[in-house]
Amino acid sequence: MFIASNRVLLPVALGGPVLLRLGGGLGLVAHGGRAWIHTGGATTLAGVASGGLAIKWYGSRLTLRFDAADYVFKPDLSAEPGCDRGGYTGVCGHIMRLTGYRSPLQNDLVLSAGLALSPGGH
Repeated sequence: MFIASNRVLLPVALGGPVLLRLGGGLGLVAHGGRAWIHTGGATTLAGVASGGLAIKWYGSRLTLRFDAADYVFKPDLSAEPGCDRGGYTGVCGHIMRLTGYRSPLQNDLVLSAGLALSPGGH
C-alpha cells in the first residue's frame, strides 16, 4: 500500500506542553501486491481527515507524538485480462464472482507514534 497526502493542519493549544492538531485535505491511495494482481482501479484519490497529539518534554528538545489519518475513498475496481487465471484469489477473484460489482466507500486508517527532535534549544 502506498499513501500520500497534502493536508492543512490547524493547531489547537491545550496549554502547557500539550498541542492538539486537526486537519484535512486530499490524498492518494494505491494498493498493490498479490491480492491486487490483475485488478484495475486500485489507485485512487481520497479525502483525508487527521488528528494528532504532541507532548513536549519540559527542558528537552524531544516531543512525543501520536497521529491518526483516515483516508476515505471509493475504489473503482475492475478485473483486468488475466484475472480469470490462478483460481480467482484476492480482490480479482471477488470481482469475477460478482456481476456489476460496485465498491463501497472504503477507509484506510493510519496510526503512528514516535519521537520528534526539535532543532536548537527551544
